[in-house]
Amino acid sequence: MTLILKLNSLDDTRAVAAWLASHMVLGDALALVGGLGAGKTTFMQAVGKALGVVDRVTSPSYVLVHEYAAKTEALGLFTLTHADVYRLGCQQADSLAPELLPALESADGVVAVEWADEAAFLSEFLTLRLAFSVKDVTHEAEEPKRFLALTPLNERWGQILLLAPYAVNFPDVAYELSETARV
Repeated sequence: MTLILKLNSLDDTRAVAAWLASHMVLGDALALVGGLGAGKTTFMQAVGKALGVVDRVTSPSYVLVHEYAAKTEALGLFTLTHADVYRLGCQQADSLAPELLPALESADGVVAVEWADEAAFLSEFLTLRLAFSVKDVTHEAEEPKRFLALTPLNERWGQILLLAPYAVNFPDVAYELSETARV
């Protein structure tokens, strides 16, 4: 099952990020996939804010991994690890394993990896796949259409996403539940 969301604005993106962050638990590992400029880092900035990160969340493309102190009422104090394997490419993505495995195996924080599909070693740890896409528009005055496809990789996220269209109210976000979609 995949939940596809049409995000019409930055406010929509922030609202969805905050809602997802409110359901995160220690040990969650997110796969963020999508082309350059699709919104992965912008989404992580909103997740970071929702998770109580005080520092500015920035793209880890050049340093590969950023760690942020995060704090919420539900989770307490923990580390948000934000990684990006884009620069490494498919052939070298698994070289990041020694740096990420401690965070993934300890399950005492939240890990988010941009371009996660490039790193095979991540698959056993991932709990939610977020696929970002941008559809170009034909008129210059229109904003590009942004979509976020959420695919649960464990039972807990499956239940959360199954109930999402009924449990949340994002007035400008269009929903579609699909059994086969993979954006």
